[in-house]
Amino acid sequence: MEPVVNVAARQERAAGLILDDEGLRGDLTDDEFRPLLDWAIAASDRIAAAVKMPNEEAAMTEIGERVSAVKGAVRLAAEAVAAHVNGVAGQQAWALDALAEMVELGGFQAAVPGVSAGAVHAVAKQLVTDDTGDGVNGAALIVQALTGPVVAGDAPAQAIHSDPSDPSPESAPRMP
Repeated sequence: MEPVVNVAARQERAAGLILDDEGLRGDLTDDEFRPLLDWAIAASDRIAAAVKMPNEEAAMTEIGERVSAVKGAVRLAAEAVAAHVNGVAGQQAWALDALAEMVELGGFQAAVPGVSAGAVHAVAKQLVTDDTGDGVNGAALIVQALTGPVVAGDAPAQAIHSDPSDPSPESAPRMP
């Protein structure tokens, strides 16, 4: 008999790795950061569900490594959004180039399969032509690039511990 793996507990712990890292937000407002946070929580949920190791310590080590890649992407995305808002095109381009390079690495592909550097470069081009400085739109475009293609059979995000009237990070949508 195979040991029972408590996926929900692993998802909570993986989400905690993101929620407890106050440096992820950078200089973004709540509205600008929200799309990035929602994406990171959803990615951490998929990561936790995908790691099937029965040994909890080994599983959490693997989950932690993969969530670290997600956190690195969020940091770079937040930097790009902040540069977009502040009109610092060179910094925005650097952050998006670094994000595209990260996406090509094997560790990121293990964490978030199917994302392409080309999608990140396409967002970079869109943001260069967007002179509104809209950080929420910039974050949403980056998240769209980081989401990658939807794989047949992927379950849509469902709310666990989610209160639609509560905008706090703790009520972010969660995968079952």
